[in-house]
Amino acid sequence: MIFMNRRGDIATTSLLIIALILIIVAWTSFLSASTNFGDISSNISMSLSQIEFNQQYITSETELVASQTISSGVDDSQLKDKFMEIAATHSFGISQEGNLFAKIRNGDFSFTQSSDIYTLQISGVNVAAQDSELQIRRYFDITMKFDKSGQRLA
Repeated sequence: MIFMNRRGDIATTSLLIIALILIIVAWTSFLSASTNFGDISSNISMSLSQIEFNQQYITSETELVASQTISSGVDDSQLKDKFMEIAATHSFGISQEGNLFAKIRNGDFSFTQSSDIYTLQISGVNVAAQDSELQIRRYFDITMKFDKSGQRLA
């Protein structure tokens, strides 16, 4: 009877057993993982929709306040103060407003008139939407031009 060198049999057998164990562990982790990607996607979609709504709300609110300021008939020197005064009546202190009314309260904007064109600029406005696991914040600048009647120009 011929005896062969069997020193590699233990290493090869243990390698095979370890590989099978790793395959089983990987397979069970894939099966037990949460597959609720639809829920995650819908949460992100809802947060992005909320951000878009908040930005449109802030832009519309700013346009309304600026139009009321121009329609009030104040002169150039009182334009910014009148804008701040009217904006204070529109601030409800809700989270959807972001930092818009804080910037207005602090005077961190410019509202100027050159000939018959009024220009409002507010930089660094932000809005946020928050879910239990997700928070999204969008930063943007507001620049609007109005005519002397308070109508926004395109």
